[in-house]
Amino acid sequence: MEVVVATATSVLSPIGDTPEALFESLMAGRSAIGPWAKLHVPGLYSKIGGDLTAYAVQEAFDSLESLLPADVWMRSSKLMKRLPWSTRLTLLVALKSLARLNAEEIDWGRTSVIVGSSDISMNYDVEMLREFSAEPAFIDPLYAIHCLDTDHAAVIAEAFGILGSLHVVGGACASGNLALKQALDEIRHHEIDRVFVVSPVFDYSPLYLHSLALVGAIVTDRYDGEPRLASRPFDRDRCGFVPTHAAGCIVLESLRVAEACGHSPKMELLAAESTSDATHMPVPSVIGQKACLLKTLKAARVEPEQIQYVSLHATSTELGDLTEARSLREVFGKNLGRMKTNAAKSLLGHACGASALVELTGVIEQVRHGHFHASANIENLDAEIDFDVLATGPAKFEVEHFVKNSFGFGGINSCSVWKRWSQ
Repeated sequence: MEVVVATATSVLSPIGDTPEALFESLMAGRSAIGPWAKLHVPGLYSKIGGDLTAYAVQEAFDSLESLLPADVWMRSSKLMKRLPWSTRLTLLVALKSLARLNAEEIDWGRTSVIVGSSDISMNYDVEMLREFSAEPAFIDPLYAIHCLDTDHAAVIAEAFGILGSLHVVGGACASGNLALKQALDEIRHHEIDRVFVVSPVFDYSPLYLHSLALVGAIVTDRYDGEPRLASRPFDRDRCGFVPTHAAGCIVLESLRVAEACGHSPKMELLAAESTSDATHMPVPSVIGQKACLLKTLKAARVEPEQIQYVSLHATSTELGDLTEARSLREVFGKNLGRMKTNAAKSLLGHACGASALVELTGVIEQVRHGHFHASANIENLDAEIDFDVLATGPAKFEVEHFVKNSFGFGGINSCSVWKRWSQ
């Protein structure tokens, strides 16, 4: 079976726009959560989140000019002038990964782009409806193209010159792992050398945020005065997840191709799998999550006792946190007591469709350094949590095999199993 490795990663988040900066912020316990800068609508219950709207997109793009092929830079420059905000960030995060590779050696006919997310441009849709209501002639004339999730993948293909396959994989908050699953399939079975796996910034609209508040999924006003305390996975005082803007990109390549191109592997992806809970409501299931974990471990040919660390989904909702904890206990049994886990959302917030790839970017750096961040804001650990969630501080330890959990609305469970890279 083809060995598949991650050779480049990139990220955009409120606490770091490089994997190195994100790692440093996570280890320092910096929070991404603050007041929303622009999502101000009378009556909106959601007042805080991880906000990227003030991020200097053009400045970050300009800094890449000397690192990219001239033709890619030229095509990207033209695209950047007319794309909506979230799509510009999608292209930027993919370009940041390309800048870490030897682009001259890439065969674009055997390269794929897979976007993991869905319903990405919600706020852009709302803004265009507002424009249409005021004056139909003033809407973005390319709205019919820009509103599509496929546009996020297509602009990367156009900028890079990618002629291989192009996909959008939607699975709500499980999208990132599902995109990795599709990428493995492309490399192992469909004559693709590499895949740019990208999860865009989820462009939250006031309408969507207010609906999440009404169903009790997100934090409303309890921590408005102290936003950094709002995301509290496994703490008894948790009261919902905190939405955040973030994007991630992981480049997967066949090992033989990576070596031929001079690309250094960061980590090996062994397997990614998924299961369903057979419900459209956000009611997670131990049966479904357990089945997904076991299915992924089997596909990776890794025994449960070989796993030393789990990057938790850990949204900071009571049902979500406890279902995940019970699933881990079912799969790992007594071995869970010797394992380490942590919750990136306690600092980053929840990036929805981008959460898996963004968190994995941080995890890959943690595994490479052998240094793992604490789960923040756990002041009163839930009595049911009887395993190590790094509640008291960072920890140093070596990891050979690890799991990334990712569970989404619609009863979508996805997991990936990774192995530390060694020659």
